[in-house]
Amino acid sequence: EDFRNFECQELLEIVVRSVKGMGDAGTNYLFMLAGDPNRCKPDVHIHHCVKDACRRDVTNEECQVLFTDAVSMLKNRHPGLPVRGLDSIIWNKYSQK
Repeated sequence: EDFRNFECQELLEIVVRSVKGMGDAGTNYLFMLAGDPNRCKPDVHIHHCVKDACRRDVTNEECQVLFTDAVSMLKNRHPGLPVRGLDSIIWNKYSQK
């Protein structure tokens, strides 16, 4: 709750990213675990999914944009599906390969 309610989320993200070993995937996953529904974690499974779908890899930032756009496109068929939910579905599928 303290994490989600931190006054300046941008500052919190800077501090988290300053920890040695915390890259994009780890930082985004931490925010996701703290309740942010609008993030995906650009880890190996997410990148494999994007590469399979787009026939090329993209940056971590582009992963976030693609997932946000995908959720927006799916909102009529899957109302209430957050970016975090799509990440989870894809991660579970690709982690079983």
